[in-house]
Order: sequence, then C-alpha cells, then structure tokens
Amino acid sequence: MTDGFDRNRCVNDFIGWLGQPFENVFPLSPDRSDYIAAKYFLAVSRISDDTVRAIIRAMRDCIAAESGHDRMREWKRCCHGVADYLLRPREINGADRIVAAGVVVRLSGYVHHRIAFFAAFRPAAIRIAELIWGPGALQYEKTGGDITINLEKVAADGYMTLWDFAKGSPAEVIRSEEETRALASRILNFICLNDYAKARIKRDDHAYIAERFALNENVLFRWSVGDKNVDLISGRLEIPPDHLFEFLRRGRFDSNRTYKPNRDTRRAWFEKRWAVVAQENAARPYSGMREEDWPTSPEGIAALAQRMREVEPLEMTAEEEADLADWRRKRKEYELSKWEERCGKIEVGFA
Repeated sequence: MTDGFDRNRCVNDFIGWLGQPFENVFPLSPDRSDYIAAKYFLAVSRISDDTVRAIIRAMRDCIAAESGHDRMREWKRCCHGVADYLLRPREINGADRIVAAGVVVRLSGYVHHRIAFFAAFRPAAIRIAELIWGPGALQYEKTGGDITINLEKVAADGYMTLWDFAKGSPAEVIRSEEETRALASRILNFICLNDYAKARIKRDDHAYIAERFALNENVLFRWSVGDKNVDLISGRLEIPPDHLFEFLRRGRFDSNRTYKPNRDTRRAWFEKRWAVVAQENAARPYSGMREEDWPTSPEGIAALAQRMREVEPLEMTAEEEADLADWRRKRKEYELSKWEERCGKIEVGFA
C-alpha cells in the first residue's frame, strides 16, 4: 500500500461492483501453466499501484459502455479473473498459478480475435495487456475450444479421427494431451447427446470397444474430461471434419459446457448410429502402437527397447531438404489462403 492506496481493497470493490462470479473455463495442465507463468508472470509481479488503477478504470469504462452487450457475462468473468488473479499484491503459487495462467490465456483471446464475439471488448483487452506487458507482448496463447482442422490428418475420403479433430492444426493451436482430451470429451458427449449420424469406425475397432465395454461399462458410460476412455473412443471414431464443424456450429456447441447423455443414449448411439466399415474403407491406419499392443513382460519390454535402439537416424539429401522446405512453404500459403474463410466460419458460429 502506497500513498494510502490499498490494492486489495480496490480489487475487492471492483469485484463487488462487477457482480459476476468467476468461472475458470481454461483448466490448463501444470506444464502449460508453467509455460505461461515463465513467459508472463514476471511482468505481473511488477505491476504498480498506478497501473492497477488504470486497469480497473479501463475495465469499468468498457463494462459501462457495453452494458447491453449479449456477451457481457463472459467479459465480466474475464475482468474478474484479471482483477482477482493478476492485480492482487501476492506471489502466484499452487492452484492460483494454474488459474492465473488460464486468465492470461483468456485475455489473449480477447486481444487477438477479431470476430464479433470479441470485437466490442477488444480495445479494452488490448489496453489491459499493454499496461501489464507492453505493446504487442501478449501473444495469442490458444487453447480450449478453438476448433481448427489439421489437413494432414484428413484421409483421402475426407475422414479423420475425433481425437485429431479435437487436437486441431498445430500451425494454429498448440494443445497438450490434457487439453485435447478435455475438448474431445465435450465434443464426444455433445454429438452423442444429439445423435450425430456421420461417425464411423473400423470393424475391428468396433469389436474391440464392444469387448472392452463387456468387461468395463465405463468404456461407454464415462467420458469425463480427464478420463482415458475418451482417448480409447476418440482415437478410433472417425468423422468428416467439415461436416462435424458445421454440426457443432448449428447445434451451438459450447466447449466450456459439460454435456451428459444418459446410458441408454450412449449405448444406442454406439450400437445403432456408428457406421462399421471395413479396414480398407476407413481412414488412414494408426501410426505406432496401440495401447493394447505394448509389451508388459520384462522380455517383451527388453525386445522393444532393443528394436528402438536399432532404428537408424533419418538422413536427408540436400534435394530432399529443399523439397521439404518447398512443401512447408506451400502448406503455409494454403493455410493463409483459408484464414479469412475460417474466421468467417467462427464468426458465424458465435453470431
């Protein structure tokens, strides 16, 4: 406290005026949180009292100016997080560290997205970010529900696994395994609840899931955001990404909401809606080994380790390296050419 200014009281007064409970919609993994903390928390620890006053004023002014906006609740939650987790005079440790990292990620979305969902609040978000980190320092730390499509994972007939759909394009979004599982869980429950009819699966995979379900009903009845059954299903279930994207948009899918189909709905969807296809008609085969194929005996583990040690490093000629660089350039040009189209789809989805 300097010059009679009590920062905690200022934050408390603002949160009381705000009248909007905070909700952590970006539950990051510890590794992802450490990355955000290392990148941004030093500047947070150096925020001055004058900067706190300016940030609170910017948030109040924006909320007052946009009071009738239909997305005000989401913006208030963002402001609550900024005040409670970034502006208080304390070290950010433990569980608060993970939540505070999520607050930074959330704010970065408002700073960088130009779609209608964010547009009214973007100037205030940019002002807040510049006050804390300086102009242009807060990058778009994508996570959560941004759905992008990795064209490399789409098979020739237009299908990909639901897991790859949730993981998205690495050129546009970087998701940890935990974040991918959380999004895959919510998509899986949503499309089950809404009887999505375009999902398909290889015959052997369908039989394998049925066998696992007979031994453990959680295979179909527990798809929570942290459950490995999500991996088992979404890594085998295949969908046409463009069709599913439109289905989610029309159904107003919310990646921050939990959907809960009942047991009868889950079983009926699995037994009656999934198209079971022959191996040659399915999407590209899995790379590497499936979970059930990993050796568990000491001899099997030793044999696998030896085979891995015998793999020779990849060597490329100058011509091959040039071809790879050219392919990467063309891929980037293609992605940039589709940028406006994708932004348009996202904007329509939030309209």
